Amino acid sequence: MRVLVVGGGGREHALCWALKRDTPDAELFAAPGNPGTAQLGTNLPIPASATGELVAAIREHKIDFTIVGPEAPLAAGLADTLRAAGHAVFGPNAPPHASSRPRRFAKDVMRRARIATAASQTFTAIDPALAYIKRQPSRWS
Repeated sequence: MRVLVVGGGGREHALCWALKRDTPDAELFAAPGNPGTAQLGTNLPIPASATGELVAAIREHKIDFTIVGPEAPLAAGLADTLRAAGHAVFGPNAPPHASSRPRRFAKDVMRRARIATAASQTFTAIDPALAYIKRQPSRWS
């Protein structure tokens, strides 16, 4: 089995190490990888964000399975793109409006910790969002 691990940090090194431990015959690739992943397989000089280059490398190296480690390429839709191209991939689909995730997370943490913060709420439809805005007191009145 030929496995590509996308990313170059400690998480990806740990994934490669566990894969090699559990399936010693697996041929591992990491993109871009790091010195630790290079000891376990082959590093490919491809940034984790270079979707087109990653798809080409998967074809070129006849990769059977891809694991995407970093959140940024997942949020940018790498797993979606790989699935659409017919490749087996471990990683969630990109969430809609992924750029709002850190803000939403911070707001949730502040609410739980009872830290003062501006009112906010997340919506997936316009009508409830507009109704929420109308219910908020105006700062300028």
